[in-house]
Amino acid sequence: KIAILGSGNVAQGAFSSISKYSSNIRMYYRKTMSIFKEN
Repeated sequence: KIAILGSGNVAQGAFSSISKYSSNIRMYYRKTMSIFKEN
């Protein structure tokens, strides 16, 4: 599992790069940060 915290330019680039190697990626934003903390 890979979690990316944020939705800015760096997060988008990280998501793009990591998606080439893994399909189990989740992005968390300010509104969904509580879900990240629960997991």
